[in-house]
Amino acid sequence: KYLDENLDVGMVGSAGQNFGADTNTYYSPECVDVLELLKGVGFYHPSVMIRKSVLDEHNLRYDENYYLVEDHELWSRMLFVTKLRNLQEVLLKYRVHSSSVSVANSKLQENNKQIVRKHMLDKISRNLDVQNALRDIAFRTSKSKSIKFCLFGIINLFTFKPKKQKCYLLKHIPFIKIKNDFVYLFHCIKRGVLR
Repeated sequence: KYLDENLDVGMVGSAGQNFGADTNTYYSPECVDVLELLKGVGFYHPSVMIRKSVLDEHNLRYDENYYLVEDHELWSRMLFVTKLRNLQEVLLKYRVHSSSVSVANSKLQENNKQIVRKHMLDKISRNLDVQNALRDIAFRTSKSKSIKFCLFGIINLFTFKPKKQKCYLLKHIPFIKIKNDFVYLFHCIKRGVLR
């Protein structure tokens, strides 16, 4: 019904309630954007309904190279071609237990999530509007010691390693890097020329 009434939305999920080892109810954000997918998966996978026309038109399928995060990787590509939404209604009951595939392989799953996030950053950083917005933010905050808290206003995306005096996005992408007399925001957006 939601997809019938919202023809511009290509995928919809819902809230979910865990049972077993975890009994919490989780409400994913109603509107899933780049920042939401950088922070997490954004959807309860079993609750998702996708328009086949969107998948066919853009040749989108699960990529088996992203073991345990095939869903997250697919959402990260769909994000650039259609709107992604979540109903704020619990339509899924999800059993959590210690021997599940995601629990048993949590380290590999997290590593593959980082790869998906890096690919998303690669894609958005090639967008001129995004480059200009990030460049403006970098110039405004470059004199601040709390630069890691300013970009996007999302603290948990950043880690700071005092011994190296570096700030990292998603634990491994340098926030600022110097190469060939240019200062870069992340790994590809020029911030300015060194004097």
